[in-house]
Amino acid sequence: YNRTVMAVPGRVTDGNSRGCNLLIRNRKAQIVLSGRDIANELMWDLGLDSVAEPPREPLPLTDAESSLLAYFDSEPITIDVLQQRSALAMGELSLTLMNLELSGAIRPLPGKRYEKII
Repeated sequence: YNRTVMAVPGRVTDGNSRGCNLLIRNRKAQIVLSGRDIANELMWDLGLDSVAEPPREPLPLTDAESSLLAYFDSEPITIDVLQQRSALAMGELSLTLMNLELSGAIRPLPGKRYEKII
């Protein structure tokens, strides 16, 4: 039909995703990973590139969050090392790590590791 075909990839274990995945594998369709991919393919100017994201104000940290953040260096650290150094119970440690993630102070990495951002 001489038209652009785009497909969103699905789980390889899901039979309903087989058609899209085959189109992508056989290069019959452009892969779509975000709405921006569609806009780029159709040459839509959404003005997204010209809009700067406002800087985020850092959230104030609790004493527990500040104490835990002190254990971070420039290198990623595992949750097990954090637990040993901080002597926090795993539940309390997990909650504090989640709060630090939500505040934008750290980010999770593969292998139960965390990296300091601020």
